[in-house]
Amino acid sequence: GTEMLRRQTRREFPDARAGELRETLAARMQAMRERRHRPAAATAPTGNGFTDELERLAALRDAGSITPDEYETAKRRILGSPGDSGTPPPARSGAGS
Repeated sequence: GTEMLRRQTRREFPDARAGELRETLAARMQAMRERRHRPAAATAPTGNGFTDELERLAALRDAGSITPDEYETAKRRILGSPGDSGTPPPARSGAGS
C-alpha cells in the first residue's frame, strides 16, 4: 500500500524533491512567527489605508451590497470631513445675499 502510493506520487510529481513541502511549510511558519512578533508601529497602515478602505467601499457600492448613501456616510467618516453624523454640511449663502 505505502510503496504503491510512493511510486504513484513519483509518477505524478516527477519534479518534486523529498522534503520540499516540509521546507516550504517551515519557511511559511517562520515568516508568520516573525510577523506576529513585529512591533505594532511597523504594521500600522500608512496613508494608503484610506485609499484601500475607500476602494473596498466603492466595490461594495458598485456590487449593490451597500447603498450610495451608506457609501457617502462611510467615506465622510473615513476622511473626517464635515457631515460625519450623516447629515450634509450647511449650505453657504451666495455673494448677493
